[in-house]
Amino acid sequence: MNYFHSSLAAVGSLALSLSLSGQTEVLHDWQFNDAPGTAVFVDVVDAGTQAGSASFDWLGTTTDGEGNWHVTNTAENKYYGYNIHSSGNPVTADKLVVEWAYSSWDWSQTAQKSPNIGFGFVGTDGNGAVTILRNGTSMRTKDTIGGGIVNFGSSSWDSQNIPEARVPVDQASGTELPGAPALDAGNTLKFRYIVDFTGATPVYTADYAVNSSDWYTLYTGDWTAGAISQIRMQAANPDEVCSVKVDYITLTGENVILPQPVGSIWDGVYDDLGDGTRLTGIGLINDANWPWVYHFNTAGWLYILDGSTLESIYGYSPDEEGGVWFWTADDAGWYYSLSDPSQGTMGWARTW
Repeated sequence: MNYFHSSLAAVGSLALSLSLSGQTEVLHDWQFNDAPGTAVFVDVVDAGTQAGSASFDWLGTTTDGEGNWHVTNTAENKYYGYNIHSSGNPVTADKLVVEWAYSSWDWSQTAQKSPNIGFGFVGTDGNGAVTILRNGTSMRTKDTIGGGIVNFGSSSWDSQNIPEARVPVDQASGTELPGAPALDAGNTLKFRYIVDFTGATPVYTADYAVNSSDWYTLYTGDWTAGAISQIRMQAANPDEVCSVKVDYITLTGENVILPQPVGSIWDGVYDDLGDGTRLTGIGLINDANWPWVYHFNTAGWLYILDGSTLESIYGYSPDEEGGVWFWTADDAGWYYSLSDPSQGTMGWARTW
């Protein structure tokens, strides 16, 4: 069946652009509003469309019942990449944005040199980057930038007892960042890490905000780690007496194309009648050669594009005259031709 692939490559990007133009998708959304003692990231609620892509226990840490993930009472380093998609393969997007907020932190009782916690991305061409909040309290980006970037002042080990509002200082020059929002005792400190793939060279941006302030860009640069497959999470040099409370973590994407599922989109939805044959909403099919699907009603093959779901299926139906790009849905039993604009303008046409 490989002889169909050249046709797919020629016009596949057009069909995908029709399906995904201008869309923003919430891929992962942890608000940590679960009952106290809920295990992170095993039992906490993830409201994003890719919820359940990975599951692991973060050193026995749990939610606190007040809307936070409480990272405390740990004495092991933790470095983890949380799969964005259940396949573990990279997603394609114009932009990916991971955002999170710290409700509080307290490094003041620790004897460790630099306990820290941070989040970011993992790419296919490198270990990715992670924006780290650490004892001090300083910020740096692991891998992309090795050194510290800004420091909120040496009195910010305990966020509840900052003696006066602190404007972050550029650690290279030692000067305060002009126009940056100040951090005061009891404030929520928010960060977001953005990778933008729309230009000739992908770029990343790290922003911060305090409470409901506007976002302030701390630094930006070239993203060199390739396509993104995971949210990076880490806590290094921890100590049982350290305490960090994370209010939320979200991952959003613009014009996201998810990797092809490991199995057919009909897997587990309709019974396998034998060797991949299933009676589905679009008729009798065999998806044993996924993403190629044999459609018995039309006695032909369908190629299902990456990112298709039961609610929105984009594909290609080859024939001797060059084939047809189509859209359908599992509960429709109809298709819409993307290859024939006049037919599209006129409406739907029965095919199964």
